[in-house]
Amino acid sequence: MFTKNLKQNYIHLFFIFSIVILLIGLQYKGDDTTLDINVHDTYYVIAHFHVDVVISIFSFIIWLVYFLLSLSKFKLNKRLITFQFFIYALSIIGIKFPMIFIFDKNNFKPSLFQNSDFLIFIFFALFLISIILFVIIVAKSIFNKLKKQHF
Repeated sequence: MFTKNLKQNYIHLFFIFSIVILLIGLQYKGDDTTLDINVHDTYYVIAHFHVDVVISIFSFIIWLVYFLLSLSKFKLNKRLITFQFFIYALSIIGIKFPMIFIFDKNNFKPSLFQNSDFLIFIFFALFLISIILFVIIVAKSIFNKLKKQHF
């Protein structure tokens, strides 16, 4: 029943993802884990909990926009939204846990993946692609609705 409802209301994947990321952040809130960002000579240190809160709020906003568009009878492209969700989820997992994509030290390790900064850059690029897809999907649905109203 739940999976059938989820297949029909595919936009709820973003809502579920925002709750899961927030729960992960709450689970590890007490840990002393930080995200260190080096920009030229400056280090920015951000707690993982704050990253989780921002990601979950961002996912919730994406869900809210899709939900409001679907309530307003805008036609949303199911395949594009599903594709965008998987790119978005993969990029967030890659930004948050880049070490799971690095091979074991005893196995073959490509030289590009010896440092996790390159992986985080790739996953951040995927994140930007998913946001561009979000803007395209919303603009396309609004444009199609306006086009139908004029004709």
